[in-house]
Amino acid sequence: MNHAEKFLPCGFIKTVFTVLLTMAALSWPVAASGQGYSERNIPSRQETFRIGIVSFMHETCTFCPEPAALIVLHGAMAVVGIARPEDELLRMVRNAVGPDVVLIVTLDLHAYVDAELVAGDAADAVFSVKRFPHYDDTLTGQMAADVMIRTLQGTYNPVVATRKPGIIIPGIFQSTAHFPARDIMEHARRWENREPDVYVSVNFGFAYADVPDNGASIFVVTNNNPELANRIAGDMSEYFWRHREAFVFQEIYNIEDGVRRIMQAVEAGRTPGVVADGSDRTGGATWITNVRQRNGASVG
Repeated sequence: MNHAEKFLPCGFIKTVFTVLLTMAALSWPVAASGQGYSERNIPSRQETFRIGIVSFMHETCTFCPEPAALIVLHGAMAVVGIARPEDELLRMVRNAVGPDVVLIVTLDLHAYVDAELVAGDAADAVFSVKRFPHYDDTLTGQMAADVMIRTLQGTYNPVVATRKPGIIIPGIFQSTAHFPARDIMEHARRWENREPDVYVSVNFGFAYADVPDNGASIFVVTNNNPELANRIAGDMSEYFWRHREAFVFQEIYNIEDGVRRIMQAVEAGRTPGVVADGSDRTGGATWITNVRQRNGASVG
């Protein structure tokens, strides 16, 4: 696939490329729960498995002006001429390793991928970070590793159900510390706490990309229970949809208006003041500084 040079434009770019190949015996102590980490000593066996860990993540803003040819699986990659590049990448890996290899995918919360990621012989299971800001990446990796090891042991048979609620949300409203994103995530945690061996991933999507699959997505992984996986996925999608209007809960100002309001507040003695760009990709901090200078503010 000769499309490395055809990534769509991206302003602020996060790029990571890591390939790690390790020999892992099944005495690896690892486990994770829906809310935190707990150690589970997996009994030692005679079998030894070769485990490959590949990170290939890219979050592409298709509206930004500067081109970029970069690499980083995230769930929000855009490529010219390829509608679902991460699905294509995953199938390339599957073709390389064969149908019998356990293939587990982890995603960023801003992923907008759909059911194609697990269709056919693609991924066996999908896990996404649960918090924004992202402070639980390690826990997500531990959950994925735990399910992978149990699948290799034959004690877990991952079954995945997916849904697309049909909602696109600006990143500034996706903080899981605040309503309604917080409540949607906690609804997912309640399912995980009620049902054993269930993992519920809610992806809020990445609004700054003109791609066919954009918008929120839900992935539910169960241990060989497709009925339960579909029931939870359907419930999560309906819960998400019922909260759609709550995501528009405050006014957002453009840079000119925002700077004007903060300067008026400072002149009136209402300090300190904070001006923040929540768009995730505009490089707005520099633009905000320029607008402040044009309006007579000193920059120290």
